[in-house]
Amino acid sequence: MRLRFWIQWCLATIIFLSGTVAAQEKPEEGRVSIPWEEFRKLLELDKDEITLSWEEFQKILVQTGGKYLPPFQMKEETVVLTREQFKKLLDQMKPPVISAVTPPADFLITKANYQGKMTKDNVLFRVDFSIEIFPKEKDQFLKIPLFPQNIALKEVLLDGKQALVVLENNKHVLTTRAVGRHKITVDFSLKTALDQGPRSFSLPIPITPITSLDLEIPLKKIEVEISNAQHLEMSKRAGLTHVFALLAPSNSIDVKWRRELPEVIKGPAKIYADSINHILIEDDALRVNAVISLAVLQNTIPSITLKIPEGYSILSVQGSGLGDWRELEREGTKFLEIPFEYAKKGNFMVTITAEKLLPENSMAADFTGFQVIDAIRQKGFLGVELKGTSEVTISNAEGLDRLDVSELPPTLINRSQKPLLFGFKYLHHPYTLVLDIKKHKQLPIISTVVDSASGVTLFTEDGKLVHRIIYKIRNTSKQFLELQLPKDVQVWSVFVGGEPARPRINENKILIPLNRSRQGTSGLVAFDVELIYYEKSKRFGWFDRREVEFPVPDIIISQMLWSVYLPVGYTYLQFGGTVEKEEIAKGIWSLLGAERDAVTEIPAEPSAPATGALMRKVRKSKFSPNIAISKEELEVQMDNERVFSQRVQQIQEGKVPQPGVTGVLSIRINIPTTGQLYRFAKTIVSEEPLTLNFTFASQGTTRIIKGLLLFLLLLILYSLRKRGQKLFMFIRERYQAKHLPIIFLIIAVFFWMFSRILSIILIVVSLALFYKLWFKEQNQPKDTSKMTE
Repeated sequence: MRLRFWIQWCLATIIFLSGTVAAQEKPEEGRVSIPWEEFRKLLELDKDEITLSWEEFQKILVQTGGKYLPPFQMKEETVVLTREQFKKLLDQMKPPVISAVTPPADFLITKANYQGKMTKDNVLFRVDFSIEIFPKEKDQFLKIPLFPQNIALKEVLLDGKQALVVLENNKHVLTTRAVGRHKITVDFSLKTALDQGPRSFSLPIPITPITSLDLEIPLKKIEVEISNAQHLEMSKRAGLTHVFALLAPSNSIDVKWRRELPEVIKGPAKIYADSINHILIEDDALRVNAVISLAVLQNTIPSITLKIPEGYSILSVQGSGLGDWRELEREGTKFLEIPFEYAKKGNFMVTITAEKLLPENSMAADFTGFQVIDAIRQKGFLGVELKGTSEVTISNAEGLDRLDVSELPPTLINRSQKPLLFGFKYLHHPYTLVLDIKKHKQLPIISTVVDSASGVTLFTEDGKLVHRIIYKIRNTSKQFLELQLPKDVQVWSVFVGGEPARPRINENKILIPLNRSRQGTSGLVAFDVELIYYEKSKRFGWFDRREVEFPVPDIIISQMLWSVYLPVGYTYLQFGGTVEKEEIAKGIWSLLGAERDAVTEIPAEPSAPATGALMRKVRKSKFSPNIAISKEELEVQMDNERVFSQRVQQIQEGKVPQPGVTGVLSIRINIPTTGQLYRFAKTIVSEEPLTLNFTFASQGTTRIIKGLLLFLLLLILYSLRKRGQKLFMFIRERYQAKHLPIIFLIIAVFFWMFSRILSIILIVVSLALFYKLWFKEQNQPKDTSKMTE
């Protein structure tokens, strides 16, 4: 059944294609003719029904594209169609798609055979090109460049007929309209001198994949060289030298010849050796890389033998054309035998790597070099590099000349990753270098460091604290970041490299898993570890003291910046602790009652016009020059302050996924970024507590204290008024008292920044002095006695 289907399918396709071919009026090529009776039996035209299997029916439907489904009947698991239905089904079938094939080029020269015969003044050449020309869409002439214009052509034939040749772009160009496979024959002449110099010629040719050369030279006893010749045969007969060569693809044929030299009886080979020895001292071994440059003269050698220094093991031997090397032992001495794949002569190099183990903490290690057996002369250089933590001194150096490291060959200096310790030169073997090596224990180095720690802490008036800490870490091997947090804190979120992390607890310490820093263009790239936690404290009262601690990890911190928001409505009299305070929060400034401008809430994305003045207030932060806080670092800290409120709100609302941490409190805390903002810093922190304590008083309490102090001051001044008058009169007689009001007024303006009450008192005093010295004096009557005089 399957065979019958495919026969019917093929015949139907032939019928369809034959109609297409007839419509296009193509030549009758590839048409099949069979007798009518055989064609009827083959298609079973006497039957009115066509029987197909279900698989055959599905294949035909696929060819129609599923656009036509004829009514059919199933009979014994087969599909039965009438002849009319089957014909409609065949009409819906898609004709085969024949895609056009693009030729690789307009033409291809596949083979070139050059036949040349030299005469006294020139070379006569005949070349046969095999060329394939592909048809084009338009009927037009094809241009095939052959030789440069300076080549003298005699005749050019295309398939044995005269070809049309023109000059174009300084080349002989053949033009033709033919397509298919053809043969081009060119006869030309190239000028050259047979006996005079330079005894060579160069022929520019088109590049072909197969190129052969047959050349007859009317000379005997000559040697011929042909560039790019992969195969060269020479035969001499009847006073001629015949040369046959197969050439690699090239754009020229270069031929040289010279008279054959008489054979010289060769003597024994002469070996000269120059070596460069790079001695690398590691913690457990003395490793040597020896590059030996050999020059073999007068004859060839099949192998080379070297003497191995005592106690050294050969690790590798490298070089061009080397066989399998082996170690030999003769009379207690070890030798290295290196065979060659073919007998060598001339210049070549051998690289040997060997090592000597250093089992003891302190020992003397020697190196006597690789001596080439039967070498007439052997000289070289030595460079010593220290890679481990050992201490190296020279114990003995026999047969060696000490050199400055800069005098060593550049090839030896460039082999060293670290600066070379010692340099030597030797002119012959034997020589001995003895190094005294003492091993020292290695100190552990810091593999993980916190480049910067940025903290923002908010105090609310009812005694709640919210902290957001960001550590910028470069890590190579540490698994966890350990933090000691106060008791009863609630961790809201932990992020490592921007991804939520699950912290762990071990002996009251929080363990945060760390990533491994990736390597960047300028070293390890730091990643962020973000921690937000909450704790409770006492409510702010009239007068009290508070203390808060910055979480210090078990990793050294290069620099820390800490911003603390304190409630508005309080005067902060004194700041203490182990952190470095900005200028406004230390010394006499806080004792005199200097207050930071209250910072209102900063939106997450502030607009420049609306918040320009606000940001200028925030930037009023000045630290001691010993802290060296840069402008960029301070701007990064202010950016963390800006997004603090928004970040905490996301955590409270559970918008940030946190594995293992709920992130939502049972109570909701309104956390605006408001208050009096103070900044603190510290450099190089290593497992030492960072604490901040401050003393505060409410504004009502401050006013009461200032009022009592003012009343006490006025009481003291009133009780000392008589003494004050005497002092005033003394100053008036001794000095220019007219300047006293101005001086007191300047002092009052200066104290306005720290204590406005004290400034007001000084202003009142200056006004009183002004009245006493100016106004009252001008209204007094003049002395009549003086006027009479």
